Amino acid sequence: MGSTRVISIVSGKGGVGKTTLSINLAYVLANNFEKNVLLIDANITTSHLGLSLGITSPRYTLNKILKTKNLFFEPENYKNVSLILSAISPHQLKGVNIKRIKELIRKIERSKLYDFVLLDSAPGLGREAISVLEASKEIIFITNPLTPAAIDIIRVSEMAGNLGIHSIGLVLNMVRNKPFELSAFEIERFTNIPVIASIPFDRKILTSLALKKPVVEIFPNAKVSKEIVNLGGVITGESPRVEKGESMIEKIKKLFSIRIF
Repeated sequence: MGSTRVISIVSGKGGVGKTTLSINLAYVLANNFEKNVLLIDANITTSHLGLSLGITSPRYTLNKILKTKNLFFEPENYKNVSLILSAISPHQLKGVNIKRIKELIRKIERSKLYDFVLLDSAPGLGREAISVLEASKEIIFITNPLTPAAIDIIRVSEMAGNLGIHSIGLVLNMVRNKPFELSAFEIERFTNIPVIASIPFDRKILTSLALKKPVVEIFPNAKVSKEIVNLGGVITGESPRVEKGESMIEKIKKLFSIRIF
């Protein structure tokens, strides 16, 4: 295993699909590209990642880990993705020093257990978000194709540039191709960040949220899922693993098989 890639997934505003992208991208990297992946919910004040996967009582929350002297943790697991989740209760925020997340990330890097560490950041440029940026080596921006959200991405991009973080690119999410939306070309010119994925709005995402499973898991052939798999290819520079299907001969044999009772 080579060096661990530490990637923060950030947005200028909440509600643009950052946590949903983080979950689905982690799933794709682990299952379609067979990478060792750790996904961290670094949005401790308004954590949603665990809820999105139906995990409500993690044993070692990020809150608890950051309070310990040696930053000890045991990750949760969801379908080959290791998870560090934040506590849901606001009472667990007391005494948490979010700036220690950089120390935690460096410890994880030294362990060489993971190919990728993905950080689901808090939106905007508050204390949480800046602490995540300071702990990151690379960054993926996510926005919807509307002007206010794109403007906020510029602010976050400037901060990331000042910190010397490598930008992988921008994910355009919830694309409906309506006249009031900015195109990918306009977004690129506006933000000066290349668009590396354009994810369509799809009600299957809402279904996946209700079922508390990644959309790429339950609807792997949907256009939205294929675009996230393509994003995984952009990040890894590799082709996804292809499931071996039945041959035509095997299908014919199954179709005409006769059972004797």
